[in-house]
Amino acid sequence: MSRPSIGVVIATPGRRSLLRTMNSIEYQGLEPGDDVLIVGDGYHEPTAELVALMGVPFRYIATEKTRDWGHSQQNYGLKHITGDWLVLQDDDDVFLPRAFDEIRTIVGKLESPRPVIGRVMTPYLGILWTAPGVEPLDGHCLVVPNDKAKLGYFGSEYEGDQKWLATNLEAYDTYTWADRIWTLTRPTGKLWPSRWYGDENTAGWFFHRDVNGVRSEEYATGLRMARHDDVWKGSIHVESGVTLDEAKEVMQFAAWAGQGCDVWITFYRAPRIWIEAAIATGYRPHEDMEYVFEWPPHKFEPPKKEVS
Repeated sequence: MSRPSIGVVIATPGRRSLLRTMNSIEYQGLEPGDDVLIVGDGYHEPTAELVALMGVPFRYIATEKTRDWGHSQQNYGLKHITGDWLVLQDDDDVFLPRAFDEIRTIVGKLESPRPVIGRVMTPYLGILWTAPGVEPLDGHCLVVPNDKAKLGYFGSEYEGDQKWLATNLEAYDTYTWADRIWTLTRPTGKLWPSRWYGDENTAGWFFHRDVNGVRSEEYATGLRMARHDDVWKGSIHVESGVTLDEAKEVMQFAAWAGQGCDVWITFYRAPRIWIEAAIATGYRPHEDMEYVFEWPPHKFEPPKKEVS
């Protein structure tokens, strides 16, 4: 039985950060029926060429230049996007690992279509939507059925994504709250994760270096994760030397990939830099196993259950 398909609309004036955004979608593990529509704020040939290189299901269209924070482009894209469920993204933000897996699982369990509210991580405000309907709010944590008769819209003002939130929630009697972080805004990382395999219970990524905003062909390290009940157990395979900041980035990625579950990471040969990175990003040593570190740390609240 096929799982629900996902449509993504991304508005862009042609910023280079779009490549990282599309890369974060590519490593989700796209499935039949998924659609990724990039809408240009004015036609931008380099972006059109870049999207073409990504291949299906990525596609590019453009509107007249409006420069209204992409809101006109989002509204235009909503008319043309396919997929059973929709989520919108900015061209300088990224989806976190396993976000699409989590979305498909949650919407697949709903008795009737309704909006689903996830969460967003920001470098400045921390985690948004810390509880259902509590500000600060962000439009990129909303997943909605692709019902054109009920779809909301963006306002023309800077806070236009608040109109997107309000008009979608007003169209339904209820919504589902999912305590999952699906988006990271304005990432500052220097590694590019690329997925090389994965399903609901296993996942693996290579981490390539960012060379002047372009993913390099060689990779710095590999991360393999497998689910055991409610624990994601991972192993780090270092292919070339990494810096402490790069090691911390991989460790944080592994924590996000857990999406609310516990994460155990095992280091083979245990280079000291990885132990330092684990401690610096909030992991704690496993009490019984050497070179095994656990996340989340005790200071974090336990994950909440999805509620409707």
